[in-house]
Order: sequence, then C-alpha cells, then structure tokens
Amino acid sequence: MTPLMQAIQAKEAVKARMPLTHSDNKKIRQDLSQLPVMQRMQNNAATKETVDKVRGHHRFPQAGKATITDVVIYGAFAIAAGYGNCLEMSCASAWAINEEGRFNYDLVYYPVGGDHIFVAIGQPSDPNGDYPADFSHWDADAAVCDVWADIACPAREYARRWRERMNNWRIMGLTIANLLPTDDIWINVVDRPKKSFLARG
Repeated sequence: MTPLMQAIQAKEAVKARMPLTHSDNKKIRQDLSQLPVMQRMQNNAATKETVDKVRGHHRFPQAGKATITDVVIYGAFAIAAGYGNCLEMSCASAWAINEEGRFNYDLVYYPVGGDHIFVAIGQPSDPNGDYPADFSHWDADAAVCDVWADIACPAREYARRWRERMNNWRIMGLTIANLLPTDDIWINVVDRPKKSFLARG
C-alpha cells in the first residue's frame, strides 16, 4: 500500500471515531453560530473537559520524549474517547496505521513558532530527527495524514492544501485557539522547521 493510501485510510478511520467537531481549539465565531450563547458555552466546556481528561492519561506523549509505544497506546485511548486536538488525532492515526501492520510513519511537529503536529508516512528524518523545512524537498512518494485539518495528501502538496484549509475555515467563521486561521501563526506554520516528535535513539 502506498504512503498516500495509508494516509487516506488512517484519516478516514480516525474521522469515523473522532469527529472533527470534537476538538476544543476549533470554534465557530459566536456571531455565526446558530446555537444560543448558553448552549454554546456548555458544549465548549464539555468538549474541553473531555479533552483535558484524555490528556490526563499516564502515557500522554511529550515532544522529544515519547516512544512509539507511548504514541500508539495514547492514540488508542484518544480514539476510544472520541475527542482531541491535533496531538490526539495524530496519535490515533499512528495507532490506525500500526494496526494495519505498517511502521513507516512518524509524528512531526513544529518546535519553533508553531503549535501543530501531523503524521508523515514514507519520509525519513535525518539522524537528528529533522525534516526538510520546505515540503517541496520531501520524497515524491511521501504522504501526510493530518486528521485535525482533514487532510491526507502527498507531502509535496501539504503546504498548499493546509493554506487552502485555513482560508476555507476563515470563510466558514472558524477560529483556532481564538485566532483566525489566516493569522500568521496558523496559515504559515507549514513553512517553519519540522522535527520528529519521538525520542531519538
């Protein structure tokens, strides 16, 4: 199975059990919401409480310290809970890929100037765990699975697809961590340095 097919399959498997609305950092602006203010506040509080409970798991992975076992166990827990942000959805994707008996993936994050994580499939890092900053330099067959952003695509297309998604979310009235998706911290995060989330060695 190609890395792209793995990415698509993992994204759909995770989305089926972790709806994209079960994230506590993506919200529709109040002026565009059809829910009454009190209902919206209750829904947001319940989602945040559930995500916080998930993050209380003893195998909660930390950048540079997590093992693949930590990631897969946490991913299984997150997908069972059905809630989470990019970390939980990426760990759940790793769990789904692992369940298929495939181990050619890594969790990749932005160590400086960004707060996002995704799954890379078929793209090796260098010995220090660094990845090419420019997605156009990634392997032609490599793929990205980013359930949180609802993207599964060839790695070389990821930056374009990410920006399209951020622009689309702005039009839809979504905010991310109380910022517009088109704010620099979000729309341009894909240009920042990238590193393996996993412990080296």
